[in-house]
Amino acid sequence: MRAQSRMVLLRPHRWHVQEAGAGPTLVLIHGAGGATQSWRGLFPLLAQTCHVVAIDLPGQGFTQLG
Repeated sequence: MRAQSRMVLLRPHRWHVQEAGAGPTLVLIHGAGGATQSWRGLFPLLAQTCHVVAIDLPGQGFTQLG
């Protein structure tokens, strides 16, 4: 399954979220200075058996600060 990327407005930020797969939900949160791209190798493997959600933290990746 291909990951779906979207923006979610949850004030004060506009969050970038990627998700794919079905099953138990796993939330992936990157470290400082990272982005959802940090999970590019692991994300598709996990999505084969789980619903995977990766979030860019505020001011990093595509998430915009409020």
